[in-house]
Amino acid sequence: MKKGFTLIELLVVIAIIGILSSIILVNLASSRAKARDAQRVSDIGQIQLALSLYYDRCGQYPPPHSGKIDSTVLAESTGCPSGSGISLQSFISQIPMSPAGGSLSAAPYDYVANSSDSDYVLHSSLEYSSSAQANSFSETSRASAPYSSWATGFSCYDAASHQTEYCVTSR
Repeated sequence: MKKGFTLIELLVVIAIIGILSSIILVNLASSRAKARDAQRVSDIGQIQLALSLYYDRCGQYPPPHSGKIDSTVLAESTGCPSGSGISLQSFISQIPMSPAGGSLSAAPYDYVANSSDSDYVLHSSLEYSSSAQANSFSETSRASAPYSSWATGFSCYDAASHQTEYCVTSR
């Protein structure tokens, strides 16, 4: 009598391993998307802190450049006393890049300030809808002054995408 596994037993074990590994891979992809979203929210918080420190020192927020917060905005010293040498770079060495991967590119975060540079909105698109990462304001506050007059080029509340647009404001 030979000891060993039959072909049927081997195929059943291989099928079970295949099913379990596919379940794990699906959950892993979702976890990676959530981790990238958490990084985006953290980056927005760092930028928000730097903007608050800049405002505290200069009395206004730096003007936006092409709707993005980038190296031009980082080096801008408009609004601070002439010759002070204070720019946003005094408070944050570089603007964090959006984490690569998933369906979103690694482009800088969206940034728009009002005409008097006394208020701003920071925006990032998220890959995963989560109530823990809710916007700092709703569409009703976005539709009211002062945000209604801003040409942002993005929506801070998108019911169709189930709140995958993340925005924060200075207020």
